[in-house]
Amino acid sequence: MPAALLPAVPRIARVDLVDRYNDMLRTASGLLRPLLGQSTAALHPVAAKEFSAPFDGCEADLVTCARAFHRMDRPAAPPVADLVTTPEAAVAFMGDGSLWTHEAEWTSEIAKGVDAPEILGEASPAYLTHVQTRHGDNPADRLWEFTVHAFGDQGPVLASQVAATVRAWDRDVRDGDGPALTVHPAGTPDHRLPAGDVVDKKHARLVFQWPGRDAVLPAPVERMGAVPPGLEGT
Repeated sequence: MPAALLPAVPRIARVDLVDRYNDMLRTASGLLRPLLGQSTAALHPVAAKEFSAPFDGCEADLVTCARAFHRMDRPAAPPVADLVTTPEAAVAFMGDGSLWTHEAEWTSEIAKGVDAPEILGEASPAYLTHVQTRHGDNPADRLWEFTVHAFGDQGPVLASQVAATVRAWDRDVRDGDGPALTVHPAGTPDHRLPAGDVVDKKHARLVFQWPGRDAVLPAPVERMGAVPPGLEGT
């Protein structure tokens, strides 16, 4: 299915359908026509990497990609979205399976180069992203907005945990020195580990010790449980 671009207005004022195949564009247009009302739909029979803004000042709020990313020129297509969207725009990839559990080269390509720390519950992920909302020559003039994305039944709990951890880091750790890392054999009991945040790997237990973290923080990073199946070697 083609990708759709939606502008920043209270309702959907314009949809741009992008696909190199005219048959796909005609099918999508026919499905959308009863739903658009007074909105405008434009068809662009080009590859995603060749798409450009249809008019000066056009900036989309949303880019959707359904079952098509694995067919694109993956290094070339995502930068196009940066050129035709607002700084706060969202990109949504949709498919028949889960981007979190389906192991394929194209799913890992999505997050390549993105700084997005993630935690996993029993069957739910949550990850942190950020976007720069104000630019400036001096660091004091710059501003970033952080957002937690969470999914599944445990999503609300995991989102709260990530948000609390970020606030605790900003309040109690950010202005201090970096952490010290010690590595201990797998199976080392908790009482033999130094105080700190523990990450269990397949062959080792990692302990991160932040300066000033001898006391319990108001909202500390909690120890996660066992590494989910399939991630033991990461």
